[in-house]
Amino acid sequence: MSKARDYYVSMVRDSRYALMAGPFATHAEALQMVDPVKKEASRHDPFCDFDAFGTCSMLRRSTNKDGWLNVWVGAKTRAA
Repeated sequence: MSKARDYYVSMVRDSRYALMAGPFATHAEALQMVDPVKKEASRHDPFCDFDAFGTCSMLRRSTNKDGWLNVWVGAKTRAA
């Protein structure tokens, strides 16, 4: 039996990463948000055009953080 996971839009710059939007209940929801998140991130920081954007997941826990850009991209995340 697989454990529940949270899905995020992630960004990688050098050796650092950030959870930009999420958590989402499904990988498909996170994938849909990659382009809007990248556009919004680039609006705030033009160097984001050179960063890698994609998705990631982690085991669902009550301590999982919200994505940095949830408010700006209108992310409808899973209920906690």
